[in-house]
Amino acid sequence: MTVQQTQQLPWEKIRSVAKADVETALVAATQCTKAYRIANLSDKPGTFQLMKLDQFTNSLFVTLEFTNDSEVNAAITIWGYSETGPAVLIGTVATCAGGAQVTDDGGFWMESSAPADDAQTVTETNVTGRMGYVKFDTTGFRYIYVQVTTITEASGTVNVWARPW
Repeated sequence: MTVQQTQQLPWEKIRSVAKADVETALVAATQCTKAYRIANLSDKPGTFQLMKLDQFTNSLFVTLEFTNDSEVNAAITIWGYSETGPAVLIGTVATCAGGAQVTDDGGFWMESSAPADDAQTVTETNVTGRMGYVKFDTTGFRYIYVQVTTITEASGTVNVWARPW
């Protein structure tokens, strides 16, 4: 008899982004290279920007936690890097916080999400009245980079959380 094992991994905070630190999307070809990733993005604990995936991760859930306000909109751009190749756009997603779902720290989870037309590899979104997330296939990627490209609140922080599956 064969027993199939499924990873039961917890949510992990990848990074925290304040409004002052919002980034513009990687657009220049030089920003999408392996050399740029090595020089500018870290996968070391405590300085997380990249999430390094193990060989068993086939997909990833991503959600946002808003620290100050339940009526916040944010946009994220998700990139995937192979071990040696350039960045590949996974998708752009618009999100908003939901007042109904409060985090353990008193913040608000992303409630709704809307993948843009470029989000060809986003396989699922979960919305309305509970913690929302986006789920996407990570096959072929070693690192995932989630950029926060827009935050509408005046202050506070957006925390990016991920969970391999």
